[in-house]
Amino acid sequence: MEVKKFIKDFSEELEELNQEDILLSDKFRDYEEWDSMTAMMIIAMVDEKYKVVIDPDELKSCTSVEDIFNLVANKK
Repeated sequence: MEVKKFIKDFSEELEELNQEDILLSDKFRDYEEWDSMTAMMIIAMVDEKYKVVIDPDELKSCTSVEDIFNLVANKK
């Protein structure tokens, strides 16, 4: 799984952010656009684009974009 593609897909779910504005070290909950609906959209995006199922509790344990990336990468 490629980091750049993941960030691109992640940014598409956060419509107000450009992929250039997202860093792996970012605390995604600090994004103004982040809310519970966005979390569900990220879970659905991961399932659809990466064929990986993550549950809300797993996402809750993540703090950075990199944590989500690693969670998905480790399940592939």
